Amino acid sequence: MTHRRTLLGAILAGSLFTTTAFAQPEPRPPHGPVPDLKPEDLPPPRQGYTWEPGHWHWAGHEYEWRRGHWIESRAAYRHFVHGKWERKGGDWVWAPAHWE
Repeated sequence: MTHRRTLLGAILAGSLFTTTAFAQPEPRPPHGPVPDLKPEDLPPPRQGYTWEPGHWHWAGHEYEWRRGHWIESRAAYRHFVHGKWERKGGDWVWAPAHWE
């Protein structure tokens, strides 16, 4: 009987720790403010394309610079909205570029 109580106690204690671990919120990425943009030379206009300027990308441990590049224009959309970093609460969140 003592052995069963000990086993039951161990199972119960283990389940409490497991439940507590799942109840914890996801850790937030440890990144701070986004660095200033790097200067880029804007290339000459290119027919049928839109220029997406370079931006900083969070790579899991630090910011990495993504150079600007051409994106093929889409006739079904009116205009291109550039991606940007936005401050939401205490976090920096990337709002990706998209067509509207």
